[in-house]
Amino acid sequence: MKRLTLLTFATVACAASMVLAGTIYQLTCPNDGCKYTGEASFFGGRMFALKTGWCTTCGEFTGIRWKRSEKPPEPAFTVWNSRTGQTHGLYPCPKCKKPFLPIERIEDLTHCPKCGKDGLKHKATVMYD
Repeated sequence: MKRLTLLTFATVACAASMVLAGTIYQLTCPNDGCKYTGEASFFGGRMFALKTGWCTTCGEFTGIRWKRSEKPPEPAFTVWNSRTGQTHGLYPCPKCKKPFLPIERIEDLTHCPKCGKDGLKHKATVMYD
């Protein structure tokens, strides 16, 4: 019984730590003529949160971070999506200060940022906290 309790506790503790873990993904475009490769970090860690997006001006993934104990930064702009009816915050790129749209889930990143075609592949390579 003690083993089962210990195993259950260890499983719950590991799962809880993975929920807050950030992940670095290796991104690749399989489309002929493009072959984009890059990396992007998502989700932040236990101590900080992260919003990641593609900066069209810089031509690279960028993001903003803040301590989880602090209030999240306010978006610089808000836009309305007529297709979904949702509003989305745009944040300033730390490098060029132009706005970028955060990618909320890695599953939403399906198109290549270089060629714009569908089929972008992503693979988790590093988990951090």
